Amino acid sequence: MRVNKSYVFAGIIIGAVIAYFAISAALGRGKHAEAAPAEKKKDELQLVRTVLTPESVRPYAVVLRGRTEAMRSVVARSETAGVVAATPTPEGSWVKAGQVLCRLDVDARQATLDQARANLRSKTLQWEAGQRLAEKGFRSDTQVASARADMDQAAAQVRQAEVAYEQINIRAPFAGVFDNRDAEVGSYLSPGQPCGTVVELSPLLLVGDVPEADAGRIAAGAPARADLGAGGTLVG
Repeated sequence: MRVNKSYVFAGIIIGAVIAYFAISAALGRGKHAEAAPAEKKKDELQLVRTVLTPESVRPYAVVLRGRTEAMRSVVARSETAGVVAATPTPEGSWVKAGQVLCRLDVDARQATLDQARANLRSKTLQWEAGQRLAEKGFRSDTQVASARADMDQAAAQVRQAEVAYEQINIRAPFAGVFDNRDAEVGSYLSPGQPCGTVVELSPLLLVGDVPEADAGRIAAGAPARADLGAGGTLVG
């Protein structure tokens, strides 16, 4: 039996087409099966672990370049006129409050003080004698009161002479360092002219300029640390 060649060729073509679609269908099902789990995983919620930490403030340091300064600096000045007779305190030395820095010449102050004291003694004797006479009726109360006023006036003159005498001593107003002496022996000082400068170094001030951007970050009482140029660290 002879088979027509055209039928055979057509059968081969139809078989190839069927095989193509069969293979394509199988591959499509495989891709769909692989994509489905991926889509399913995408829809699932992911678990995230969280940890609660307490609220805290991070320290912020403001770094400045500064300098040291004395707590106080006062110029010791003469209260009276006179020639400097002595400078008993060396420049740069530690001094106590009230220590003599410069001493002026006494001049006539001692004589004035001696005269005032002698006058006070005389007026005191006159008042005491007047009291005794008044007790015996030989002096009136007015005379006794006048003698008392003279005695009080003499006492005031003594106090005035003592103050003038004490003013020859120019003293340190507080304990510190005699930083600079402005007067030497032989110098003439008028009232208000300087003998020297006393500085107080305890406590010592650390002074620095704070930038405007950091001004709000600094408050009174905040801790501070200073690294000194000569070495060492101060904390306060």
